[in-house]
Amino acid sequence: LGEVLTPEAHAALLPHLQHPLFEAMMNYLNAHQGSLISAFSVYSTALFLLLSLRLNTAIKYYTDGVTAFSDVCAQISCLTHLTQLYFTD
Repeated sequence: LGEVLTPEAHAALLPHLQHPLFEAMMNYLNAHQGSLISAFSVYSTALFLLLSLRLNTAIKYYTDGVTAFSDVCAQISCLTHLTQLYFTD
């Protein structure tokens, strides 16, 4: 790690690297990395689907709101034209 890290970062990490359970933790990660990767990929896929469904729902609400707003604007325009016709006749 000395050639990758600065001396200050190496000094800050050294107590953690000398922890008595550090080697056991690294062995566990090496032995179970396939399981961990598959679990995290399932979680990331679920998170992606959850966010994309919420995004799709938000887009649907937005387009519904735009449609409702344009309908209201069209009705107001029609009412304005009818009012002008009523007062000019």
